[in-house]
Amino acid sequence: MLSPEGGYAMIDFSDKNINSIKINTIFSSYYNESLLLSSHGAAMFPVLLFYRGHLMHNFSLLTLLMTLGLLSLPPADARQDNVLRILTYNTYFDRLDEPAITLPFFINANYDLMGFQEVETLQSLDNRGRRYQRLLEQAGLGHFSALGDSAVQTPLPARFGNLMLADGTLYYDIDLQQQVISALNGITLDDGVRTLLASVIQNGVPLSEALGQLLDKPRSLVNLVNVLSALRTHQVPLANVMMNLPYAVLEHGVVDTPLLFGSPHLSSQDDSSFRLNQVQLLNAVAHATPLPIVLAGDFNAGEYAERGLFSVDAQVQLFNRYIQNPDSSPAQFYRTLLEQYAQSRKLLNALIDRGQALNDVEGAWIAALFRAENYPVDGNLPRTMNLLRQRYQLFIHDEEREPFAPHTLNDGSATWPSVMDDNARRGWGAWSRGQVDYIVVSRPFAKWFSLADDASDPYSGIMQLAFNPMDSTYRINDAYFAIDGTPMNGQRVVASDYVSASDHALVAHTLRYTGPALRLAGDGRLALIWGPEAANYTPQSPLFLLTRNNHRNDMYLGNLADVQGEPLPLLAQRPEVIKQTPLSCAWRNDAHIGAAVSRYCLDDHRMIGNVRVTGDAVLLVDDGEAMGRQPKVGLARRSTLVLATSTPDNFHLASLNHAGNLWLSAATAGNQLIVDGDYLSDDGLLGFGVNAPGADLRSDSLTLNGPSSGNIRVAITSSEGLGQQADAIALISLAGESQATFALAQRTVAAAYDYRLAEQADDGLGQGRRRYWLTNLAEDGHSTLVRPESQGYLANLAAANTLFLPRWQEMVYPHAARSAASSMWLRQNGGYRYYRDSSGQLDTRGYRYAVQLGGEVTQWQDDHGDYRLGVMGGYGTSHSMSRNRLSQRQAVASLDSYTAGVYVAYSRDPLGLQGLYFNGALQYVWGDNRVQGEQLSAQRYNSRGFLASIEGGYAWRYAINVTHTLALTPQIQLAHMGVKGKDVTEAAGTRIRDDSNGGMYARAGIRAAWQIDMASGNTLTPFAELGYQHQPAFALMMDNATVEQGTVSNTLQVSVGIRGHIDGDLGFSAQLNGQVGEQRYRDGTASLQIAYRF
Repeated sequence: MLSPEGGYAMIDFSDKNINSIKINTIFSSYYNESLLLSSHGAAMFPVLLFYRGHLMHNFSLLTLLMTLGLLSLPPADARQDNVLRILTYNTYFDRLDEPAITLPFFINANYDLMGFQEVETLQSLDNRGRRYQRLLEQAGLGHFSALGDSAVQTPLPARFGNLMLADGTLYYDIDLQQQVISALNGITLDDGVRTLLASVIQNGVPLSEALGQLLDKPRSLVNLVNVLSALRTHQVPLANVMMNLPYAVLEHGVVDTPLLFGSPHLSSQDDSSFRLNQVQLLNAVAHATPLPIVLAGDFNAGEYAERGLFSVDAQVQLFNRYIQNPDSSPAQFYRTLLEQYAQSRKLLNALIDRGQALNDVEGAWIAALFRAENYPVDGNLPRTMNLLRQRYQLFIHDEEREPFAPHTLNDGSATWPSVMDDNARRGWGAWSRGQVDYIVVSRPFAKWFSLADDASDPYSGIMQLAFNPMDSTYRINDAYFAIDGTPMNGQRVVASDYVSASDHALVAHTLRYTGPALRLAGDGRLALIWGPEAANYTPQSPLFLLTRNNHRNDMYLGNLADVQGEPLPLLAQRPEVIKQTPLSCAWRNDAHIGAAVSRYCLDDHRMIGNVRVTGDAVLLVDDGEAMGRQPKVGLARRSTLVLATSTPDNFHLASLNHAGNLWLSAATAGNQLIVDGDYLSDDGLLGFGVNAPGADLRSDSLTLNGPSSGNIRVAITSSEGLGQQADAIALISLAGESQATFALAQRTVAAAYDYRLAEQADDGLGQGRRRYWLTNLAEDGHSTLVRPESQGYLANLAAANTLFLPRWQEMVYPHAARSAASSMWLRQNGGYRYYRDSSGQLDTRGYRYAVQLGGEVTQWQDDHGDYRLGVMGGYGTSHSMSRNRLSQRQAVASLDSYTAGVYVAYSRDPLGLQGLYFNGALQYVWGDNRVQGEQLSAQRYNSRGFLASIEGGYAWRYAINVTHTLALTPQIQLAHMGVKGKDVTEAAGTRIRDDSNGGMYARAGIRAAWQIDMASGNTLTPFAELGYQHQPAFALMMDNATVEQGTVSNTLQVSVGIRGHIDGDLGFSAQLNGQVGEQRYRDGTASLQIAYRF
């Protein structure tokens, strides 16, 4: 045993319920380095385990599993591949004690970590043991360290130590209470600690609980050291050692992360009770150690059945063993098992009363009494491994897992007995072939390890190993191994000189570490570093997930157990096929088994005290406890932390150093981030989510209870439903002294509204808190800030429906009146529009241009008039800019539109100067739209639909003289505008939907035309028009907010122009149109048409 020098560490678990274990491991820089380090460079001090009223004492930890000592270790290069080759080998009473025989195997296998069991004759370091160590070191196999019958060996840089795990016998009688109280006198304790301890001890509270309360007091380490030093002078009774655990702490195990490797050898007693006590101790070590623990050993228990599933032959063997000595100490346990295996209790009792062993000739009785065990009976349930898996995970390939039936010889999954020693099992009445040798990793670290075996590697997996002492050769998994000198299956023996390496198969696996870099902080808790330092970081994929869900795959549903390892009563009556279902961690929300599933699937992260994200890494954290209990968090520039919970959760931090990006939610808003200590931002970006999934509005929030400083950029990462629920949302609350400044990093929009960040100096509750609100109200506190993009969408919609609105006078008749086989016309027009919306905030300006080409397919005349049928097509474009006068935000919109259609026309007079005329047109219009708001991504979408119009009028002609004619034409036009835009979902989540429902356009007016006939036969016709125009109210839905275009529906229209005919075949028309209306509405259009007859 190592004598304590300097300090103590205490592990206190005050309840056998593993969930209520409180293990408080004390690390501190309170001691200076000279006190921490012994002459060997390692801190040495004892650890005391208190188990309810019992003191588990007298086992030493080297620097509390090397943690304090590791703080003083210099950094070293991380392992390049982050893998460890691990072996567990039960040597069966030193079958490896001849190094010349065993060394070739180990040299070729090249393991990083080796655990041995049953090495009693080597651990004492006698001459043979020392020679063995020297040979190992000379062969490059590293150091060999043993305690009891177990040993560890590694060629990697490591520090070695031994744990003696013990149960205690400290009882709290009156004399001892007085002794403890007396020991407390004369030592320095702060804040009434002495009174507290005296009080609780006098009231019968176990000493472990009394000492545990010290951890809540100021200067807890000083209190604890003083108390334990005083108690130690009173020679607290020691207890029996329950298990020896030699270990090696790798200084730089994976990615420069310390790792503890141990080799346990659990009890081989038939009953699991003692093994369960040993596992409780192993679990306590895992709970208390802020380092990954890898155990490779003989657990003398199976993952599916405690002692292997029993074949009929094994049950007969158990019966015969019981009959041989029914009064022996294990006989009662054998009898209990037999009663569980027996198909007939009456037949079993009769055979036992007969007092004779069963033999092969009694096959009928055997067949009636026993059935092969395909699911373990109650006395064979895997209680040991069920309990161990509450703190560890098994690493085993699916093809190596135990079958749902008794093992057959050499089936590739049994590790005891080895193939060549199979007959040895007959000396163990309550044991059958089974898998008992495992490699396990402690939680929560196990989820960052994975199996990385090479299928072609002969030195991995479950290995049957044999040595030849004559020539130092060896064979692995040879099909011709003999069983106790008898060839297997009648096959030949390899060589009579080969002997089994052990009565156990060897188990080896390669584990790859894929987690963060780990560092030990001065407070003894763990720092997780996510970034280029992490094991699986690549610049192409810098994404990481921090979760408590280990997604383990080493359990079945039937393995679920309570905190003592007892199977759940709920599962007892379930069919075996149900209990053989692989465990899914998704069942942790199940009303019946959820608590048990969580016990195995949700890791305890309380040992995490620091989380750092570096480089360009992105870390997703999926619940409020994944980063530990009140951790210190640091975000480097370019790094990102996302609180990616599926449901709202609370995150409590001790401090936050914020230079990167921090998103408070990923999909579902409602997370609360609370920082109790310092918050320092170096231009950090803070993202809030706001969601209204139904009637309720949820938003992320930040509460700073401590001092804060720096510049913080605020972004709204999601805003679904925001615009329809509230005009102000509290995001940030500051209680401590603050020099911090908060400002929106980017424009924030939702539905039809713009948002800004408003500060409230006092919350009005007398608490002196500053608050920051997200609001869509202008600084006047009354006006709602309307987004200019709304008018951009509407301007595109209006243009799509009006660019190609046909006019009879412009389209059909700027050509000669004489009949022709065919004719073509070209129409061009451009326009400018300005208007202000009804809120008075948004000004919109825009221009447009359209060109159409058409011609008659056929035309004819009769006594009643002129008839024409034609086709047309065209292209148009529109551009607009909208600006909010309050927020100064602006948006631009554009449209490229196309049309194709047909028209029909009738007129009494081909020139349209006399009589009735009628024109009808049907067009299909489609287009590409684009809207882009300031600081927002562009939205591109399509529009399409039909435009139908009819126009008619009647012209009265008055001849002034031979060359001059006046025509007055009252006219009316109706149009159905059915072009609609496709729905759009913006990047911010707002859904844009056309809500116009096909509006009607109407125009009525009168035209006056003055025709001048020239001597050359050409004509010129100046004209003017005065009219009234009604436009439909174009509207859209932005989420649930309705927005209308805001243009005046009724306007006054004035047009002037001239048209003419040249050489009889060529016609032209040019005109200017103007509209005026309320709200400063102005619209101007210039058009030119050319027609040619051929």
